[in-house]
Amino acid sequence: MSATVRLETTIDVRYAGPVERGHHEVRATPATTGVQHPRRTSLVVDPEVWSVSHLDHWGTHVTALEVEGEHDHLAITSTSVVEVDRAGAVLPGGGWDEVRAASSGEAAELIAFHPASPLLDDLVASARAMLFDGALPDDVAFAVCALVRSRVTWDGQGPHAAPALAAAESAAACASRAWVVGVGDAGDLVHLALGTLRAVGVPARAVVGFAPQDASGAAGALGAAGARGHVVGAGRHAWVEWFSGGWFAFDVARGEAAGDLHVAIGHGRGVADVPLLRGVTGLVGPPSSRAGDGAVVDLTAVMTRLG
Repeated sequence: MSATVRLETTIDVRYAGPVERGHHEVRATPATTGVQHPRRTSLVVDPEVWSVSHLDHWGTHVTALEVEGEHDHLAITSTSVVEVDRAGAVLPGGGWDEVRAASSGEAAELIAFHPASPLLDDLVASARAMLFDGALPDDVAFAVCALVRSRVTWDGQGPHAAPALAAAESAAACASRAWVVGVGDAGDLVHLALGTLRAVGVPARAVVGFAPQDASGAAGALGAAGARGHVVGAGRHAWVEWFSGGWFAFDVARGEAAGDLHVAIGHGRGVADVPLLRGVTGLVGPPSSRAGDGAVVDLTAVMTRLG
């Protein structure tokens, strides 16, 4: 069963003081994929900006903004109507020969180690044990996601919406800490799964987008948003896709395959490859003035099922 979804996302940036110019990149427009097709998209920015759009290395839609003139805030509203049909997304079911062929070709970047995804000895050892038992790639991937979720409880939060990219090492440190303390955000669970899947030979990528959330950020809103015309709060979210003859999307945080209410913005080696907003600002006043460093970023998103 497919869904037509209206997604409205507002990014509100408030600076600690006036800035005289800004250069930013925004990734808030839903991706076009085999299971997802945007019908209408728009981006409104206050104050008035010069903008240009392009696709990045991973095919994510990027809008570059240049704000000239003194300003103390930046408000960006992205509105999209998108059709999502994951009902037909069955498990590819490929074997290790297909996986190895892709690993030396189209998926080469997604099998190599990446510093954002830690390699934890006990998690990797558990996954490698499955290989000796003759498990297929899909079996291994499901088991890895289940292992991560059994050890780390999702805190209901998605990846951070900060304006600057966090260092890959920082993302790995957060994921490793989540493994130790037993709780983490969606990005932490994704990075734990990614590192382990790649370590045992399964190409995997991080997908960043939006999904419904209730007031606590929990998964219960997925069911509530199923009714046509129902409006729910949405949150920035992350899930994984692994390759086993084709790409299969799985929400590690919720422990289930991604559904029609998972709206993807883009994918990459890690969550940081799909930043919501990043950029630089020029400050008003002497160099000691650090107004831009104190920026506060608020993100709100609303999802409506139209059909």
